This record gives sequence, structure tokens and C-alpha cells, in this order.
Amino acid sequence: MATRILDDGEVIGKLVYEAFSPQKPAKIIAEVSRRAVLKIGSPERHVQVKFLDGKVKEVPLSFLNDFEALISDHRKKLETHTSKLELLKSL
Repeated sequence: MATRILDDGEVIGKLVYEAFSPQKPAKIIAEVSRRAVLKIGSPERHVQVKFLDGKVKEVPLSFLNDFEALISDHRKKLETHTSKLELLKSL
């Protein structure tokens, strides 16, 4: 399950990925601005992220997910499946 980066504090240095693209992790390197979405509602926080290939991109913070939370979730799933594998082998 994706964990959004919350807009409630310091985000510089966080490891992230864009929604539906966990194969392309990035690191937040700068806060760029706050912009109104479609000129209505409250301003949305925009950040710059740097990808492993060196590309830098500006994206809304709401489009990003926490990469470290994804890794943690995958580790838990691995433990669950590994224990089931051991049970199956013992049948």
C-alpha cells in the first residue's frame, strides 16, 4: 500500500517515488513553491526531486510516495511468504 509524503513538515532529503512508479526512486532535493491548484483551493507544495539517472524534476508533493515505507512493506511481505514456504516444505 502506498504511503503518501505528508505536507506537514520538512521533506528535503526524503526518499520517494512517483505514484505507480516505484521502479524509479528519487530524493527530494529542494522545495520549489506553493501553487494554487486550478486557481482554487489551498496552494499545493511543489518540490524538486533527483532520480538515480541524475534527472531533476519538479512535482507536487501530493504525487509522491514514501520509498522507505515501500521497502519496509516489501520486507514484511517477504517474511510472511518465507514462513509460508517453510510450512509448505514441511508438509
